Amino acid sequence: MCYSTRSTDALNHTVLAVARIIPPIPSATFDNLPISLVFLMAGPKKSASLHLRLLSKLARLLHDQTFREQLFQVPDQESFYSLLCEGDKDDEQ
Repeated sequence: MCYSTRSTDALNHTVLAVARIIPPIPSATFDNLPISLVFLMAGPKKSASLHLRLLSKLARLLHDQTFREQLFQVPDQESFYSLLCEGDKDDEQ
């Protein structure tokens, strides 16, 4: 997985973009695991605390291997989004 975040005055709300990389690409990260998911989060500078909470929640969800595998089994972006939202609800309990 790869995360990238950015704060800017050009946005008035936080957005998240996700890409599934098939086949995964090699990486030179600390764990040498190939990159198969890329997340880009951008939002206004005034929303730094929201940005950090979202990043923390996303990291908790993606720590679960079963959840990560499910992200690759969904057939389309709507299902991917629904799975993220379901995981978010489960994470709050």
